Amino acid sequence: MAKKTGYLRSVAGQAEPLPESPRTFPRWWLLVLFPLATLLIITLLLQGDIAGVLFAIAQAILIVPVLLVALVAGLALATPLLKKVDLADSAWPDGFRLLVALTLGLGTLSLLTFALGSVGLFHGFAPAIALILLAAACYVPARRALAAINTAPLRDRLRPSHLLALVAAIPVAVLFIAASYPLGTLWASEANGYDALSYHLQLPREYAANNSIAPVTHNIYSFMPATVEMLYLLLMQLARGPFAHALALPQDSSHLVVMYAAQFLHAIMMLLAAAALLLAPIKLSATARCIAALAFLATPWVLVTGSLPYNESGMLLFGTLALLLTLSHGRSAALPIGLLLGLAITSKLTAGLYFALPIAAILLCRGQLRPLLIVIAASLLLYSPWLLRTALHARGNPVFPFAANILGQAHWSDEQVARWQAGHRARPDQQSLGQRLVALGEASLGHEQWSPSIASIRKASGDQSPAPAWQRTGLLFILFAIAAALALRRTRVAWWLLLVLILQILAWLTLTHLQSRFLLPIIVPLVLLLALAAEHTRTHRLTLAAGTTVFAILAFIPWLTEARRYDLQPLGLLQELAQPDLLLRMQDAKRPTTTRILLIGEARAFYWRDDVAYATAFDRLPIAKALSMGPSEALTFLQQNNYTHVLIVPSEIDRLRLTYNFDREHIYSPENITALRSRGLRLIAAQMGAFLFEVPRTPATQPL
Repeated sequence: MAKKTGYLRSVAGQAEPLPESPRTFPRWWLLVLFPLATLLIITLLLQGDIAGVLFAIAQAILIVPVLLVALVAGLALATPLLKKVDLADSAWPDGFRLLVALTLGLGTLSLLTFALGSVGLFHGFAPAIALILLAAACYVPARRALAAINTAPLRDRLRPSHLLALVAAIPVAVLFIAASYPLGTLWASEANGYDALSYHLQLPREYAANNSIAPVTHNIYSFMPATVEMLYLLLMQLARGPFAHALALPQDSSHLVVMYAAQFLHAIMMLLAAAALLLAPIKLSATARCIAALAFLATPWVLVTGSLPYNESGMLLFGTLALLLTLSHGRSAALPIGLLLGLAITSKLTAGLYFALPIAAILLCRGQLRPLLIVIAASLLLYSPWLLRTALHARGNPVFPFAANILGQAHWSDEQVARWQAGHRARPDQQSLGQRLVALGEASLGHEQWSPSIASIRKASGDQSPAPAWQRTGLLFILFAIAAALALRRTRVAWWLLLVLILQILAWLTLTHLQSRFLLPIIVPLVLLLALAAEHTRTHRLTLAAGTTVFAILAFIPWLTEARRYDLQPLGLLQELAQPDLLLRMQDAKRPTTTRILLIGEARAFYWRDDVAYATAFDRLPIAKALSMGPSEALTFLQQNNYTHVLIVPSEIDRLRLTYNFDREHIYSPENITALRSRGLRLIAAQMGAFLFEVPRTPATQPL
């Protein structure tokens, strides 16, 4: 008989090698195949014209050193914090640790920016020097942490079910293309990034110009915590410092380059949130993990908000990691959970409702009081600098503009407080329980941005034509409901996720103004329930993966075809951007060297290169008091304060009156504007409903 000896077999006394097993590929190949698949889809979608995307990515190069320093600092911080946390249920435990480290590192850079901006030491080369010093201080522990990483899971055999991850290249390609558009040219469902143009990016620009992060009275959002916006400020200061010198950028346009860096940073943070779901420390198969990440990225609200320089991705990234650590190791991971929650809340205050409240409920139900106290203390530690900053500038109210009737209303009038409160609660026709439940259905199951369909991309692109009901249906919610029913029968984790989901929905129903976008955090428990249902279904995993692939491709076909219909090509070059100050540059050469512009009915000040004065819908313009006294007083005010131009947008004034009860006194009525024009204001340009007037100069300022 032939006798097997190790890897040899004996045949007639001759030793021969055993037949080689079929060739296998390691899992790390996915790290190579995924970006290639993403690039291929981008190329196909844009029909080979990818110059705009590549240009935008090149402009976003600023985020590379920021991410590298964040990783180094995060490794030094997270390694001791996670030392006793068992992450064996993760698909790659050390990969999850790397993710937590990078996330905490981003939070560290945000806090560093906050600290330097608070004392006015954040200009010139100071940001670059601060990053270098931080990286140097953390280099040794970070290197040790990297050396200890176990990469064996990446060398394991790549199975067919792992290829399901490549399907996620479709939504990632859509995300990157969308992030390549200049801000303000995409997503009509979000008013073309109105919030980013008026405060998410505009406020960091003002902080950079002022060399201070002190709140400004013309923009109420400057009084709120801004962890993600501090990262935008860091990018902006780098662009104004060493990068501006290296790239020969004019100081008045460096913020335009940061626009792309901010959008891609926000998109990357959203992808990190998806990676957290993929590597979650929960017992799941590779197929179930891929389904969770794919469902997350396939949600239109994720793609819309992720490609804009908002703060949603910060809330989702920090909050998701905190929730996952709570579900798996609430007791041993209390300190990192608290730090992550603090960063989530200071990214977007609603994270306190959607993540802090459910996590506290889970710890209470488990009887883990001591970990709960640690979580609360760590969260308050990161929140307290923002509370102190607001209290110092809002006459003692640390949460202004909230609780203004109790803790003080700072510089606001009673009328402004009332308008703020009315603008951030349910409408009068949504006050009863039944009406709120109807609003919940319309914002979820009946909302097109909860399903990748033709209606979702048409609405986001500005097409207001009615779509059939089946196209508006939140298809993902139907899947989520079925998945939840299946998962609850199989695993205890599903019950904790159901508790999280219920508390999130209750918070949305009772404490918000019932907008669909504010439901976005519920995507985290929903996709995890979907993954648990996929894990415990009796369907063969390969069949399940194949079915998911077909479903995802069919679901995204409308996005790909409709994108071509609307010609969603990235504009690419900054000089092609339709900037508001085209109104000035299109007129005569008599434009004064120093230009100061007052914006009435327009808060999107980000693109203006000149000195502009504006106010949000809840704040008062400096001219309001003078204009209410009469046109002569208003003209005197403009001249004494060196305003050279006034931009008026009547349609926007009317919209703000309807939505936020703006200008209740009708100070900016057509009659008052006409009276002001009769005092010498000269119309010099009109474009897209905006009217630009030149302020007559006083005799002292007339040219000789």
